Amino acid sequence: MTFNFKPGRLFVPVAVVVILVMAVGVLKAKNDAAATRRNIAELEREVAARRDEARGLAAEVQYLENPKRIEALARRELGMAPAGREQKKSIDALAAPEKATP
Repeated sequence: MTFNFKPGRLFVPVAVVVILVMAVGVLKAKNDAAATRRNIAELEREVAARRDEARGLAAEVQYLENPKRIEALARRELGMAPAGREQKKSIDALAAPEKATP
C-alpha cells in the first residue's frame, strides 16, 4: 500500500476554508464597526443632553446670584437693607473709646 500524496488536491479545500474564515472575519468586523458607530452616536446624544443641562444650570445660577434679586429677597424675607448714612461712623469715631453710660 503506497500513499500517493498530490499537493494540488489539498489546495482547493484549504483555499475554501481560508476564504470562509476570512469572510466570517470580515462580517464580524463589519458588525462590530456598526455596533461601535451606534455606541458613539448614543454617547454623542448623551453629551449634547448634558451640555444642554449644564447651560440650563448656568442660567439658573446666574439668575440666583443676581445681586438685585438677592437684595430684594433680603428686604422682603429678612427685613434687611443696606446701611444708611446715619448708621455709618467715621474712622475717628471708631478709633475713639466709647463713654460708658451709667
